[in-house]
Amino acid sequence: MVYTRGSSDDFDAFARVTGYAGWGWDNMLPYFKKNEQWQIPSPPSDPPVGLDCTRSYEASVRGLDGHTVVGHAAIDRIIMSAVGSEQSEFSGTRDINDGKPLGVGWPQLTIAQGERCSAATAYLGRYVLDRPNLHVVVDTLAMRVLGKRQGGEVVVNEVELVSQGSDLTQTRRKVVRASREIILSAGSVGSPSILLQSGIGPRPHHAASIKPIPWQIDLPDAGRHLSDHPLFSFIWRTNCNDTFEAYNQNSTYLYELLG
Repeated sequence: MVYTRGSSDDFDAFARVTGYAGWGWDNMLPYFKKNEQWQIPSPPSDPPVGLDCTRSYEASVRGLDGHTVVGHAAIDRIIMSAVGSEQSEFSGTRDINDGKPLGVGWPQLTIAQGERCSAATAYLGRYVLDRPNLHVVVDTLAMRVLGKRQGGEVVVNEVELVSQGSDLTQTRRKVVRASREIILSAGSVGSPSILLQSGIGPRPHHAASIKPIPWQIDLPDAGRHLSDHPLFSFIWRTNCNDTFEAYNQNSTYLYELLG
């Protein structure tokens, strides 16, 4: 549920490497704003406990009319009050999604009325599902993209799908053909996996794991240089009832302890 656009420097680097200006931050920002329904924060009801969250975002980079609801979460007043002071070694940032995220600022989340606003809830509501030009299938995996050579080019215009029956014992394969274009959007792990299974990727991978097909494409970068953000959880056994819940559920007690 953490909402982050990333750094403008990264997008500008994408534009330089690919030679396509559309990847640059200034060209991407209008789409970020179009996607977003920013929740303008209300003034805090208890000023001594919280900071003025109405000054915690940059209006020029926020969108108000999109489907993905975005707002910011609470952050401790002691942390924020220390940011930017003469004694502090930490710099502050007004809006962590303005393209310059370095610094301490209010975290932003995709939450609406206490519920997660996911891609499904934002873009697959009833108003979308009823559209005649959209078909949503469940219990189905996209396995490969398929195509053929036409002259000196490879035209990819089909997707192989595998669905599983309700009894989980039978699988069915189906190939759907695109009349215009295919958008492969399976994530940083799923997308290169589909490409490799389709015969698109570094040739050593083809030889090792992909059965020969007539339209293999040597794409050395597919699946390479993948980076992720690992999260490690540590679980401890305790015989004590003095846990975080005592102050997580009692803000008055929490601020007395931080006092």
